[in-house]
Amino acid sequence: MKLIVATLAGLALSTMAAPAFAQSTGSAFNDMWGADYSAAPSNWTGSYIGIAAGYAGVSASQSLNVAPFDFAANSSHADSGAMIGGYVGYNYQVDSYVIGAEGTFTYLGQRLGGAIPADLDWQLGLAVRAGFVAQDNTLIYVRAAWALTDIRFANLGELAGTAYTVKDGYRSALQLGAGVDVKLDPNWILRIEGNYTFEGGDAEIIDYTSGMSVKLDPSLYDVRAGLAYQF
Repeated sequence: MKLIVATLAGLALSTMAAPAFAQSTGSAFNDMWGADYSAAPSNWTGSYIGIAAGYAGVSASQSLNVAPFDFAANSSHADSGAMIGGYVGYNYQVDSYVIGAEGTFTYLGQRLGGAIPADLDWQLGLAVRAGFVAQDNTLIYVRAAWALTDIRFANLGELAGTAYTVKDGYRSALQLGAGVDVKLDPNWILRIEGNYTFEGGDAEIIDYTSGMSVKLDPSLYDVRAGLAYQF
């Protein structure tokens, strides 16, 4: 919860600072290229592609049940670290409002411990975005996405010789986020964004030989910076 509050606070500060930052970056590009980008209204309509990097974390509750002994135990696990990814999308501007759709791919490289560890490597997302143009070159937006997170149980070799089933792979969940896009010039767009992926499709493994079952319900957060090119 503290991390989510900190993320939202950071985005709020970024939003307040974005207009001043946009003016300063516009001036810098004017000096560099000899053109007055800040004076011309930005056109946000069009397709774009970008790369992103930042910090991501995952937390999960893991439930362990052993049927023959009527035993149940719950534990919490977490991991965090650097992430990298990319995104591609399309914006459509109407007056001071912008709507759009975006696809994302992110490499997480996270591992959760527990009775049976699990790896969370990739996350794919399909999002809709809506925002308003605070200044000609500053877009403040919110987003909602359908996220697919790749969850794979590790060390399954320890179950060799037993009868078991695994329900893992890409699990779907709701993802909500917000961010700020700043146009550095008519084509290049700098981004700051934060997202939270709620618990969704759980991963489960059932060992029929021992009667043990393990269920994992992860949630994720990330804060990222990106750079995109608008065509």
